[in-house]
Amino acid sequence: MSCYTDEAPPSPNFDRFAQRGTVFETHYAGSLPCMPPRRDLLTGRVNFLHCSRGPVEPCDECSTQRLHAENIYTHLISDQHHYREEDGCGYHNRYSSAELVRGQERDL
Repeated sequence: MSCYTDEAPPSPNFDRFAQRGTVFETHYAGSLPCMPPRRDLLTGRVNFLHCSRGPVEPCDECSTQRLHAENIYTHLISDQHHYREEDGCGYHNRYSSAELVRGQERDL
């Protein structure tokens, strides 16, 4: 994406989005795969340093909650069907809204 480097092909929509939002220049996933890095991104702390692999817990303060407190709309787009199930691993209910798209988990 050209918002990160001049050597990338033009990406005007991403550039406009980056100008209106936040561009993260450095991020390290503290744990892989899937759930732990998602929790890392939402909470801002490395998951494996304080608990084993698992979903977002009720005690976790997520960035989406802070954004919601500032009246900022958040939306989750995921291909993970189980995030929409009861409890949703704590992910989908942390956003203003959520959307499910066809993807790798269960291609319906």
